[in-house]
Amino acid sequence: MLLRFKNIEDINVKDEHSFLMQNFGNFLNSYAKAFNKKYNRKGALFLNAVKRKKITNEKYLLKVLHYIHNNPVNHGVVNEIDEWKHSSYNSYLNSKKESKLNRTEIMQYFDSLEIFRNFHQSNVEYNFLDFE
Repeated sequence: MLLRFKNIEDINVKDEHSFLMQNFGNFLNSYAKAFNKKYNRKGALFLNAVKRKKITNEKYLLKVLHYIHNNPVNHGVVNEIDEWKHSSYNSYLNSKKESKLNRTEIMQYFDSLEIFRNFHQSNVEYNFLDFE
């Protein structure tokens, strides 16, 4: 999951990670509680703790975007990237469909939808140390 947090430089925060993750953690906890209630189950819904990696440059941002969008294909869940309905990939391609995504923020890196598609179909070298 790729999230963009608002700029917090103007806020006096001692622990940036705790500040950013508090609301996100609350969201995940409330989702887990609702899911457990709906399906009459108990216990943890998410196995691993949420990790956060700050994206510091455009090249890394695009690698992460490519990695996230191609993950279902790489793990054999689907054969083609556009078959995974839970991805934002198709939303970027269909700008006429309503979305909460700020598409212009990502699409500014691509001159056209065709370049966006080609980028996602290309092989990108991942440095998995960057993803830890």
